[in-house]
Amino acid sequence: MNIFAYSAFIALFYLTFNGSESSAKASQMVVIRDGGDGSSCGRVSGDFAMAKSETTNTEYAEFLNAVAALDDPYRLFSPMMETHFWGGILREGERGGFRYAPKPGYADLPVTFVSWYSTVRYANWMHYGEPLKPAGLGATEGDDSNGAYDTAKWVRNKGAQYWLPNCAEWRQAAFFDPAQNKLRRYVTGNELPPAGVGPSSANYFNGHWAAPFPHLISAREAYTARSASGTVGQAGNALEWVEDPIGGQRIALGGSLLLPATAVRSEYVDTEYPDVTISSIGFRVASRISPLVPEFVKSPDAPFKQYEFVRVGDTGNPDDPRTGRGRVEYDFDIGKYELSNQEYAEFLNAVAREGDTFGLFNADMQTGVVGGLEKISEDGKARYRSKPGWETRPVTYVSWFDLARMANWLHYGRPATGRQELGTTEGDEKTGAYDTRVFPAPMASFDSSRLPTRNLGAKFFIPSDDEWYKAAYYNAEHRRYFKYPTKSDIPRIRRRSEC
Repeated sequence: MNIFAYSAFIALFYLTFNGSESSAKASQMVVIRDGGDGSSCGRVSGDFAMAKSETTNTEYAEFLNAVAALDDPYRLFSPMMETHFWGGILREGERGGFRYAPKPGYADLPVTFVSWYSTVRYANWMHYGEPLKPAGLGATEGDDSNGAYDTAKWVRNKGAQYWLPNCAEWRQAAFFDPAQNKLRRYVTGNELPPAGVGPSSANYFNGHWAAPFPHLISAREAYTARSASGTVGQAGNALEWVEDPIGGQRIALGGSLLLPATAVRSEYVDTEYPDVTISSIGFRVASRISPLVPEFVKSPDAPFKQYEFVRVGDTGNPDDPRTGRGRVEYDFDIGKYELSNQEYAEFLNAVAREGDTFGLFNADMQTGVVGGLEKISEDGKARYRSKPGWETRPVTYVSWFDLARMANWLHYGRPATGRQELGTTEGDEKTGAYDTRVFPAPMASFDSSRLPTRNLGAKFFIPSDDEWYKAAYYNAEHRRYFKYPTKSDIPRIRRRSEC
């Protein structure tokens, strides 16, 4: 069988295991132990976890693609992220279809130009399980019963799973030495680390830039000093917002590439107004050691306007005795509707404007009897749109591999680079929903019995036969299967008068 044969009716959907899929970011947290006498900010009240590194442009772009694709009412994106040489995120599109991606070479640099309010909303998003839905309650906003923070009062809720560390927590992560049970003066010990780039250095201003242009350095471990607790980047590079107020301002700690050596001392404190975005202030999050995704007290809004999902429950349901199909050992969400031309056009505009390496657009989409798309060439680049009146009709002439690449794109947060590469449509055994390295060339024959399986942790993917079958035919209330996907054993025949 040629699996590139065009399929009209394959849908993508988002999977969660019992609504509590663990975040990939959770694996990048380190445990911070209680102990010592505390700092001038006070003592911590028990063990907790802290992000190993500062939040990167890649991670913040994922957040923006999840909550600010339709609109950005809370100004989570700053234009300076795009225009300033220390900003690291690009935004394409217009309201209703924004797309965000790191600037080339800036993916692992710490995000800057984030206000204190934006960092709290990021913590709320992490608390809710990184949902793909517009900014609001259940995504970025909280009240006294929902979220890590009540965004009317700007206070941390008792049940917060992720949060912006307070001053005591931040200093405990940066300066506490568990072996000596006391705080040190610097991240690396009691001696000033040298200015520079490397595992024992810190990126601060010592009469000259410590790193080459753009002077900010990667948030990853190899480029900066490591604390005794295992965090990196808490000395220089970018200041980091913390929770505590001073008057009408909020505290930022850790020094930066602009500040002198005195700023990387344990006692240093900087402040700024919470609505201000600064070129050299970023942040990181803290969490419970084993965070959970809490249930909502109030029902959240629909997950995401462009993609509407329905929950398929009754974990461990029986097989259909007639076919032996349909048993699924977990709850999942499936697209309520077939993938539309408008949705596929958005995908093409995000990844195929500068070239279509893997043939994601097929000429039959434009010329075929049931094709609903148009490709327009403009100044050496391509633009895609639905044919008038075909916007909500199901996309056709797409192969299984086309859809797997779209699943990767959704998994990555809908980046808009115009190219098909790792981080947009491509994946490997550790990255993305599918490892595309084993995919055949476009239009090549392929044995459908040997289709690649999705990666563990895939967020979006093509439903398996059992998943699709259960969603179509299974009735959870009576634990039985219908013969037709209309909740009926009788075929519904549409009369001419109904057409």
